[in-house]
Amino acid sequence: MRPYALGDLLNGGFGYLRDNPRTVFGLAFVVVAFTSVLPALGLTDLFTGYAELIRSETLPSTAPGLSGLGTAGFYAGALVQSVGSGVLLGLLSGVVGMTVLGRRPSLREAFAHVRGSWGSLAALAGFYLLLSGAALVVLGVVLALSLGLTLLLPLAGLPVLFLGLAGCVALFGWLAVKTSLAIPAAILERAGPGQALVRSWRLSTGNFWRIAAVLVLSHLLAYVLTNVLTVPFSLGALIVSASLTDLSVIAVVSGVLSFLGILLSGCVSEPFTAGVTALLYLDVRMRREALDLRLREAVRSGATPGPEAYLLARPLGAMA
Repeated sequence: MRPYALGDLLNGGFGYLRDNPRTVFGLAFVVVAFTSVLPALGLTDLFTGYAELIRSETLPSTAPGLSGLGTAGFYAGALVQSVGSGVLLGLLSGVVGMTVLGRRPSLREAFAHVRGSWGSLAALAGFYLLLSGAALVVLGVVLALSLGLTLLLPLAGLPVLFLGLAGCVALFGWLAVKTSLAIPAAILERAGPGQALVRSWRLSTGNFWRIAAVLVLSHLLAYVLTNVLTVPFSLGALIVSASLTDLSVIAVVSGVLSFLGILLSGCVSEPFTAGVTALLYLDVRMRREALDLRLREAVRSGATPGPEAYLLARPLGAMA
């Protein structure tokens, strides 16, 4: 119950996993297992393509890659994973909130804490999905314009591309940081999607660069961790593709290995980033609203703070 330094936030992203392994990994397994199917199918198609290339007696005219169906599965899986990350952040925000209060919630308690907020959680997950889609569309427009300009005026294409990419990163990075605390706010404050977005916007005012630095660092660490955990499974799938002869067996084995790699890495990296984001939300409230002092005063008064302690404008004596 105190504001967190950078090390506290990063350590806390792993610490609550150690304190609540069954609940955290249980929730992560349910969500990540569902969202890993389509990406695993896309990777299966890729490994099968390499196996066919190895056994081909003639060199193909194009480099091996995903088929149309595999590409659709891979990118559709990325969209599903994006929505799943938002849902998992909501579920784990409640777990982090109860862990900070000294509780170890069960799976049932974690789901119960989100009861009544599923609509807000779904709406916010959809909002982040639309934001990501808009970023990709704008990026595609910038690339197309810079390519066309390069064909007409070769010396002007590269500067336009650089400025366009910098503008895209600045705009959508700013929007992502300003709205990054919306899901924890929706879950812990029982706010609607619009209220949660406004709440995140206000909490991030004056804390933008600190929030941005913590989020970037946590996602970089999660990216490194994901790659480390998936490398053995990817190597195993490549070895299978190169050593076995039956393409159907290769597809099954590489698909299982790809799924297990995505599942294992997701069950570790996703809870970590979700935990850091939820703790960052609490940290900002402690710094701006003295939430830590409020909770300590409730404890000294004899009350037992529960999840309702995070609601706004609630009398301390009403905590139970």
